[in-house]
Amino acid sequence: FELIGLIGLLFPKARIIHCRRDAIDNCVSCFVLNFSEGHSYNTDLQTLGLYYREYDRLMQHWNKVFPGLIFENRYETLVEDQEAQSRRLIDYLGLPWDDACLRFFDRDGSVNTPSRWQVRQPIYKSSVKRWKNYENEIQPLIQSLGDLAEI
Repeated sequence: FELIGLIGLLFPKARIIHCRRDAIDNCVSCFVLNFSEGHSYNTDLQTLGLYYREYDRLMQHWNKVFPGLIFENRYETLVEDQEAQSRRLIDYLGLPWDDACLRFFDRDGSVNTPSRWQVRQPIYKSSVKRWKNYENEIQPLIQSLGDLAEI
């Protein structure tokens, strides 16, 4: 997200896909994952919340500066209606629809992300509002997110 401005200037016909998620759920997921070096913001709940606020501010800025460049989808909407949201995305990209899009988890190939095991299974809803399981422990995060925290 930090390089969207550069991408937009260098590649004006680029397409950027942004999947927005509940702020608290997103931050809790980042907090429990073991990111590589260079991501020290995710080791402290308050810092993570402040970092997320800056990410949100910057994404709002890019949407104003580059209207139409960024395709935004809500994670919660995607898990609720995968086909409709997938069709929206494929249409945005100007590609023909293929039912294989709904079976992304059946594909071979390497995946090198902290959530690589999730890529190999169908979309599931159990991560929506998962943060509520830790509500008492994550108060510093909720406080630092402020109005972005949808409680």
